[in-house]
Amino acid sequence: GPCSHVLLATGGTPRTLPIPNMRTLRRVWQLRVPADANAIHAAVDTCGANGGAARVAIVGSSFIGMECAAALAKRAAVVHVIGMEAVPFERVLGARVGACMQRLHERAAGDGKVRFHMNRTVRRFDGATGADDDTSDVTSVTLDDGTVLQCDMCVIGAGVVPETAYVNRPLDGDGDGDGDGDGD
Repeated sequence: GPCSHVLLATGGTPRTLPIPNMRTLRRVWQLRVPADANAIHAAVDTCGANGGAARVAIVGSSFIGMECAAALAKRAAVVHVIGMEAVPFERVLGARVGACMQRLHERAAGDGKVRFHMNRTVRRFDGATGADDDTSDVTSVTLDDGTVLQCDMCVIGAGVVPETAYVNRPLDGDGDGDGDGDGD
């Protein structure tokens, strides 16, 4: 019989940020699919100076960003975590839990390998040329306060937004896409 309710489980799409060169530089990833995770995993060991461990910048200090920091910290030369809040997870778990999580990450990697840049946003990414629309490998991240972080790779973990593109198309029970459900 007919349905009285419909649930649309839209899924999510990684949040994009309006940062110059984010989409044009190489070695700037958003975690979308397993292939992205595999590329990040492979690059961290070899894309640094002289083919060694990478300097990693992670934009985002909630679940995606902090999971990436934990996964990469032991293998990277350094991991810079950039977050808009005062401490990681502040918006979702609160300041006390966020401060504990920050200390945990700092201690787990040791030797200052995980460095937090909190209450900050990214102004731009740069590559070898420093030009807008640069298509070389990322070489640095400039923060809103002018701090320049040298990096060999960057992971954007700035959250997700609901995938709603298909909602704007008419629902059509007959599959022909015209929205009338009549089969022709």
